[in-house]
This record gives sequence, C-alpha cells and structure tokens, in this order.
Amino acid sequence: MRPVLWLLLASAMLTGTVAAQVPEGASQQVPRRVGGNIKPPTLLKQVHAEYPFDTQSGFREGVVVLDVTIDPQGRVGKAEAIWGRVPFREAALAAVKQWRFTPTLVDGVAVPIIVTVRFEFFLGGEGSSRAFSPMI
Repeated sequence: MRPVLWLLLASAMLTGTVAAQVPEGASQQVPRRVGGNIKPPTLLKQVHAEYPFDTQSGFREGVVVLDVTIDPQGRVGKAEAIWGRVPFREAALAAVKQWRFTPTLVDGVAVPIIVTVRFEFFLGGEGSSRAFSPMI
C-alpha cells in the first residue's frame, strides 16, 4: 500500500471521518475555471480583508481582483492579484488565503478549480472592506 494512501486511511480511522473522494494524482490535475457545467463552490469560511492604513499611499478606496485556485479539498492553494493597487492587493491576498470552500465535484470526483474574487476597499469609520465572491 502506498504511504500516502495508508496515511489517509489511518487518519480516517483515527478521526472517524472520510474526506471527499480525491483521485490519485489530484494534485497534478490542471485546475478548471468555474463556468458552464462547473458550478462555483460554496464559501464555508470567509475572512474579511483588513483595510491597509498606509498613510503614504494616499489611496482611500480601491478594488482588487484575484484569481484564486481552490484545491480538491476546498482550500485555497494559490491566489494571484490580477488587478488593484499594491496595499489593497496584499490585504486581499492575506484574507483570501484563509478562506475555505466546499470541494467542487465533476462527475463525482473532487477537482481543483479557479474562481475570480473581487474585493472592494473603502473608508468608513475606522476603515473597512468588502469582498464579493466568486465573481464569474
């Protein structure tokens, strides 16, 4: 028995849980973009971005757009800012890396996917941010 499979089985026996079916070599699967027959995953855990109080930037509001790769287990594997100002990008990336989603199934098998997430930063009171997710 392969070591990874043995570890997964041992973990499931100890915790009494079984994860979503993830095919062997899933980590090498090419992520698919949400759309068509690939539905967006359900957001289970959302961490809001903190407004970056960078007094030198002079920017009060801004929008950041990220491409986010979600692994077969529903964790954020990779996040890349594709648009937005640097202080806001860093805050959005820090937040989205903590998000968790439901696994996305294609033909009953969990697959990695890519979603686009839009964060909107604005000042209000002590500063705040909003995230709109996913944007397709």
